[in-house]
Amino acid sequence: MVDLDPKPISSATARISEESSPEVPAASALPNRVSYPSLPMPPELALSLILENAVSTIRMFLEADRVTLHATGEDKRSQVIAESVDKTYLPSLLGLCLSVENWPWQRAPAGIRFAVRGPEDLSAEGPALDPCDPEGLSTMAVRYSVALPILVDERSWGLMVVDRSQPRPYEEREVQLLQGWAKHLAMTIAQNQRLQSALEQEEHHAIIERISSILNTGQTFSQRKQAAMEEIVRALNCNGARLYILPDRSARSAELFVTGDQPNIPYLEETPFWQSLLLGTSLPTKARQWEVRPLPQAEVRGSLAEREDAQNPVCAIPDLYSDSRISALKGAFQTTPIRSILIVPLCYYQGCVGCLTLFRHSTTMQVSWTKPSAPERLAPIEGESVPTSEQKSQSRAREWRSSEINLARLLGAHLYMSVMEWRLQRTIDHHSNHDRLTGLATRMLFCDRLSIALRNLHSNPKSLIAVFFLDLDSFKMINDTLGHDVGDRLLQYAANRLVSCLRSGDLVARWGGDEFTILLQDIQSAEKASATALKLLAALSVPFPFNGQNLYIKASLGIALAPFHGEDADTLLRHADAALYRAKQKGRNTYQLYHPAIGIHVKQRLQLEHNLYLALERQEFELYYQPQISLSTGKISGMEALLRWSSPELGQVSPNQFIPLAEETGLISLIGEWALQAACMQSKAWKTLNLPPVQIAVNLSARQFQDKRLLGIVTRILEETGMIPHYLELEITESIAMQDVEFTNSVLRSLRQLGIKIALDDFGTGHSSLGTLKLFPLDSLKIDRSFVRDLTEDSRDAAIINAIVALGRGLGLSAIAEGVETEAQLEFLREVGCDIAQGYLLSYPLAADAATQFLREYPVGGLSRTDK
Repeated sequence: MVDLDPKPISSATARISEESSPEVPAASALPNRVSYPSLPMPPELALSLILENAVSTIRMFLEADRVTLHATGEDKRSQVIAESVDKTYLPSLLGLCLSVENWPWQRAPAGIRFAVRGPEDLSAEGPALDPCDPEGLSTMAVRYSVALPILVDERSWGLMVVDRSQPRPYEEREVQLLQGWAKHLAMTIAQNQRLQSALEQEEHHAIIERISSILNTGQTFSQRKQAAMEEIVRALNCNGARLYILPDRSARSAELFVTGDQPNIPYLEETPFWQSLLLGTSLPTKARQWEVRPLPQAEVRGSLAEREDAQNPVCAIPDLYSDSRISALKGAFQTTPIRSILIVPLCYYQGCVGCLTLFRHSTTMQVSWTKPSAPERLAPIEGESVPTSEQKSQSRAREWRSSEINLARLLGAHLYMSVMEWRLQRTIDHHSNHDRLTGLATRMLFCDRLSIALRNLHSNPKSLIAVFFLDLDSFKMINDTLGHDVGDRLLQYAANRLVSCLRSGDLVARWGGDEFTILLQDIQSAEKASATALKLLAALSVPFPFNGQNLYIKASLGIALAPFHGEDADTLLRHADAALYRAKQKGRNTYQLYHPAIGIHVKQRLQLEHNLYLALERQEFELYYQPQISLSTGKISGMEALLRWSSPELGQVSPNQFIPLAEETGLISLIGEWALQAACMQSKAWKTLNLPPVQIAVNLSARQFQDKRLLGIVTRILEETGMIPHYLELEITESIAMQDVEFTNSVLRSLRQLGIKIALDDFGTGHSSLGTLKLFPLDSLKIDRSFVRDLTEDSRDAAIINAIVALGRGLGLSAIAEGVETEAQLEFLREVGCDIAQGYLLSYPLAADAATQFLREYPVGGLSRTDK
C-alpha cells in the first residue's frame, strides 16, 4: 500500500501542538475576492503531521464536516492517509483502502471538480458537475462533496475530498480556494518525495556497504554467504530466503544456504518453473539450466522486472496463490506462511552462478464496505476499523515495491561478484599450491606445512619430524630419449606410488623437475624414517608399464630429522639435500641419513658464495635486456633488465643458482643496487644516442624490498643518473607483496609518489587476496610463464590467463605475459586482450650493445594500459 512517511524530515521530534488549530475566519465570512490563509506546513514536521494540520485547517476554514486525503500506492489502491472530521455528523474514514477504479469519485483531468447533491435533488434535471456515486456517498450521510486531484510531478498522487452532511452547496470561490490548496499540497508532497528518495538511496547505499563488508570479511566462503543472506533478509523486510550456488567445474554439488521460513521442497531452484522462468524453456539437465544465455526481451516470461541492460531480469511473484504459472508448486508452500516471492538470478554477461530467492508472509487486513450490495467495491483497511455496513478479516500478499526490487538486483550483483571472485581465488590458490602435472603439493605449500609442523614440534618433545629429498635416477635419459610425454606420464606414476606408501597425514610435494620432497610428522625414531625410505625406494623400483614395455627407474633419497639436524625449514631442507647428494655419490638407488660429516655439498655452496663476493669486486655481473612488445601496436613498450653472471672459474652461472644464495647471504642487496644503477645508466646512454625513451623494468628481491634504505637508494640513483622516474618500472613478486600487506602498501605508495611504475611479477603463483590486491598502487600484472607454457594444451591455464587479463582490465592495469615461445601462445594472448608480451619468440635477452641495435631497428611506443 502507500508508503506514507517512514522517515521524519528532521531529527527533531515532530508533533502537533496539543492546542487547537489556529483560528481562521470561515469562508462564508470572507468577501468574494479574498487571500486565503496559508496552510501550516513547518519543514521540521513529518509529512503525515503536515497533512493532518492541512486538512484540519481546510475543514475549519470551509466549515466542512470531513476533509480527507486519499493517496494512491504502487498497487493501484487508494488509502485515506489524513483526515479531519466532525464525528457528530460523519464517520471517520482514516485508513480506508479502495481500488482506484472503485473510487466513488470518478477520475478526471486536473482542475475538474466533482460534486454530489442532496437526495432530494437526485432526480432533478439540469446541468451538473461530473457525477460521483451519489448512492454510496449518501449511505455515508454525505450531502455535498468536492474532490480534487492532487498531481505531483504531473502524475496523479491521489485526491483531496471535502464532505458536508448539511445541504449547503459549495460556492465557486470555495472550490478555487481548494484548487490553490491542492497545488500547495502537491508541491509539499513532491518535495517530501524527493527527500524520501534521497534518504532511501542513502539507506540502500548503507545496506550495500554492509553486505559488501560482510562478503569481504576473513570468514569462510560459506560463513560470508550465510551472513550476507541474513542481512539481506533484514534489509528487505523478508521472512525467509535461500541462496543457491551452482557447482563449477571443481565443485561436487550445488550449495544451498537458507534462513527463515522455507517451502516444503529441498531444491526449489531445480524445479521446471525456475528453469523455464530464467531460460524460457525447460532443459533436460541441471548443468544447462543456468548457462550463458542473455534473453531477448520477447523471450522473457512472467512478471520479470525489466533491467536497463536486460541481462539480469528479476522475477517478482506478488501472490503465489493467484499466479497460475506456479500452480504446480503451491503444495510446497501450502503449510507455510509464505505468500509472495522475489527471484534474483546471480547473473552477468557470461552466465549465471546461482539464484537468490526471497520470501514474504501474507498480512491480515480488515475488509469493509459501505453497503451489503457491493462488498467488492472497497478493499482492506489497515489499522482501526471504521463504522461501515459490514466487515470481515482477509489475508493479503505483501507486494514488492520497485525500490525494493532495484535494491535486490544490486545486492544480487554483489553476490555474483563475490562468488566469481571466490571461484577465481580458489582456482589460483589451487594452482599455486598444487603441481598441475602430478597433483602433488607445490614447493610453497610444502614449506608452509613444514614451518607449521616445526612450530608444533615443541609441544611433543618425544616425536620427530623427517624431511626427505628424493630424486629420480636416470629420469633425464628417459625424458630426452622417449620424449616429454613419456616423462610426464612417468612423473605421474611415480607421484601416485609415493602417495600410496605414506600415511594420510604425510605430505608429498613436487619440488621441481624430477625432485620430490616428503614430510613425515610424529615419527618416534630414525629407524622409522629409514623404514619408510626403504618402502618408497622399493615402490619406485617396480617397473612402470608403458605402451607394452617396462620402464625401469631408480631413486636416491636424503633424510634430515628435526630437531637433530635443524629446527628451521631452510636448514632441514639444506641438510636433506646434502644427504641426497651423498646418496647419489654412493651409487644411487639408496638413501642417506644426514650427519655432520656430509660436507661435500656444503663446500660447493661455500665455493659459490666465495665467488659471489668476488663477482661484485671484479664486476663480473652484466645486465641483459629482453624487449616487451605491445600486442596492439607491435611496438616496443619496454625492456626488462635481467641479471647475468659470467665467472672465470665457474663459467656462466644460472640465476636460479646464485640469486637464492645471494638472498640467503644478504649479497642480493648490493647486487640489486648495482643492477638498478646499471639499468638507469643504460637508459641515460640510450638518451645520449638520441634513441626514443623506453621503459626499463628492474626486479626487486625480497631482501631489497624489505630494506628500509630502499627509498633513499632509489632516489639517489635517479638523481645521479638523471633517469626520468616515469620510465622506470620496479617489479616485486606476488609472494613478497603478501608477506606484510600494510608495509607493502606503504612502500609502493612512496615509490609511486616518486613517479615510478609498479608491476606485480609472477601473478597467480602466490597467495594474494583479490580484495587486498586492489589496495596496492599497481600499474601492471605479469602473468607467470608457467601459465603461458601450456595454455594451448591445458584449458585451465587458458582460463586463468583470461581471468587475469579481465581482472587487470577491470582494475585499469596492464597485463604482461612472460615466456611466450610459440605463435599459438601469442595469438591466444592477443585474442584475450593481453596488453604486452615478452619471450624467446619475440626476442632473447640481449646484451647492452645488441639491445641498442634492437632499439634502432624497431619502433618504440607501445603504451601500457596506465599510459592510455
